[in-house]
Amino acid sequence: MESPLVRAARSGSQAAFGRLVALHERPLRGFLRKSGWIDADDIAQEAFLAAWSSLSRLREDEGFRAWLFGIAWRKALDHRRSTARTARRDEAWREAEALEATREIEQDGGVWRFPAGQPLMLDSGGRIDNLEVAWASYGRLNADRSNAVLICHALTLDQHVAAINPKTGKPGWWTRLVGPGKPLDPSRHFIVCANVVGGCQGSTGPGSLNPATGRHWGLAFPVVTIADMVRAQAMLVEAMGIDTLVAVVGGSMGGMQVQQWAADYPEHLFSAVIVASASRHSAQNIAFHEVGRQAIMA
Repeated sequence: MESPLVRAARSGSQAAFGRLVALHERPLRGFLRKSGWIDADDIAQEAFLAAWSSLSRLREDEGFRAWLFGIAWRKALDHRRSTARTARRDEAWREAEALEATREIEQDGGVWRFPAGQPLMLDSGGRIDNLEVAWASYGRLNADRSNAVLICHALTLDQHVAAINPKTGKPGWWTRLVGPGKPLDPSRHFIVCANVVGGCQGSTGPGSLNPATGRHWGLAFPVVTIADMVRAQAMLVEAMGIDTLVAVVGGSMGGMQVQQWAADYPEHLFSAVIVASASRHSAQNIAFHEVGRQAIMA
């Protein structure tokens, strides 16, 4: 049954509607916050404005609170769609800017192939012969080879830091850090990133041929540690004739590689820049990764 307060508000009484707002404001905001809407206050305000302008459509047998909460939920969904459109537009602008900046960067790259006499020795006691390391560089190495910076990528990334990825056609994954006028500027630095050993973007991994069998490594590919990845990077840096790196930079798993560089090759780097990383995984983190591995193996 319709309450006198709602009836008065429906008849056009702003005072009555103000009392309804006072009664339902806290419950509505609480409902929106519990539902995960971070802009709950804005949504609630829009819902009350919409309710006032459409009170004539409220049926007498319909509860005011349920009707109001329905309006608020529709407004919340409108916010989500608007936010998504804005995010897509901003991302498109960022990609366009990154593509434009990429054209100004001097780039190089390829796959460095090491002869059989230079195997990668692994922590497991095994070895990888005919090692291949895929790499990309930005900028130019100066005459005394003193301006080199090594970037170590995270687990799901690759060597395409600041250039168009030839497989996806998208800009590099760290164009906010690497580029003209950025902290790592190719006009000043020679920036190198190598795909980690065991990766899927050109370096020796499970998809490569095992020189001992002539078949793909597949599941027979040896276990690779962070130290093994860094050892392969050190082989590449040495092959390029670089003795000391200005910095080794990386985030997440890349940050773990940076720490390994500092531990194993302290005389070959001037600084270590570690972003969002740790020296070891927690038990929970290891468990989550094992779930992912088992999903892939299933």
